[in-house]
Amino acid sequence: MQFIHASGIVYRDLKLENILLGEDGHIKITDFGLSTAFAEESAPVVRRNFHQLTGTYEYLSPEILRGYQHSPASDIWAYGVVLFEMLTAQHPFYSPDRHQLVQNILHVPLPFHHPLSPMAIDLLQRILTREIEYRITSEEIMNHVFFDGLNWDDLLNKQISPPFVPNVQDTTDTGFFDAEFTEQPIQFTPISTKELARVPSDAFANFSYRRDYDYN
Repeated sequence: MQFIHASGIVYRDLKLENILLGEDGHIKITDFGLSTAFAEESAPVVRRNFHQLTGTYEYLSPEILRGYQHSPASDIWAYGVVLFEMLTAQHPFYSPDRHQLVQNILHVPLPFHHPLSPMAIDLLQRILTREIEYRITSEEIMNHVFFDGLNWDDLLNKQISPPFVPNVQDTTDTGFFDAEFTEQPIQFTPISTKELARVPSDAFANFSYRRDYDYN
């Protein structure tokens, strides 16, 4: 998240489903379809349309639910939810009822029903702070005592051995994906010729996959 924010981008959809393991066991963040640029010096601005929320409800921060635009602090909140799930195997505010879920995110205290270290509890409380001005930043998270002893440069450079390395045959091995998804038929989203004509011919020149598709 720190690198993404330093690049002037707010991710807007951090969740467990978008954090994948590479063949070397190191994580990769995927699905940047909701990401957008942001002005670092600008404060969150109240949105005019409260019915068009961007992201996944379970990971939306309180300020987003109150009508404010996304900011790096909103990504930090989502990271806190992910961290809570990884430490406790449960969502901190989950409810199958969307209205109740929103009310939980806005008002219910963090449910520490699982035994966690004081350091973990302190970190989660600092991240999942509803007041955006008191929520800690990426840099403060990295310097928190919970991560004491972790060399972030080594982690970035993949010099720390991951605890789990998936046993895959090659980069196209989908054995760790549920058959519910891998058995779905592949369908290309139709694009009108008019819309396609607006895309520069070299727009996808450096992408690892490009399909020359006849939309006529």
